[in-house]
Amino acid sequence: MQDSKKIELLFEHKLQTRRILLEKLLLAGLLIVAAVFGNFLVEKYKSGLVERKFLLEKRLAAIEEIGGVYSQLTLHFRNATSSSGSSDEQLRKYKEDIENFSHLVGKKGMLFDEKYEERFKNHLWTHLAATEMQGEMTKDHYAFGLIIFQDFENLTRELLWSETINSGATGKSALQFDINSGMKATEFFNKNYERWKSH
Repeated sequence: MQDSKKIELLFEHKLQTRRILLEKLLLAGLLIVAAVFGNFLVEKYKSGLVERKFLLEKRLAAIEEIGGVYSQLTLHFRNATSSSGSSDEQLRKYKEDIENFSHLVGKKGMLFDEKYEERFKNHLWTHLAATEMQGEMTKDHYAFGLIIFQDFENLTRELLWSETINSGATGKSALQFDINSGMKATEFFNKNYERWKSH
């Protein structure tokens, strides 16, 4: 009877010891999983920062390239709205830079949200219209152009920051352009010029 009691106590002790070991092993396992998962989150965060840095650098380079060409377009626009208009050589260069601008936007557009495509098109059409309206444009047209150029500056800022910080960028122009399917560049420009003058 006494031996039976001893065996029972010994068996219970072993069970208790095993239970403690299992609990310690389980705790150790949970700590290891937590450490691995925590390390995974840290690495994922670091990876995200690297990706965002890479995207920012690519965007900045693209914006600098597009902006460089666009700055030339603004000079061409000024010539087009002068009393003498653009010379044949200036007009040829204007059209060449418009083509470069269109090419760059198409090439670098994948770096930006598609909601900006329409805004780029507005600027493209503005300059296409200017090449077709030689001798018809006035200082008022140039004043309208200055508003459009300011919109482009706002656009480039949005393109750089819209996906990296919550800047409230909407992809909408400060100028509410009117554009209809099948509309020509000159019709587009004149309609929006008149709309601007009426405000």
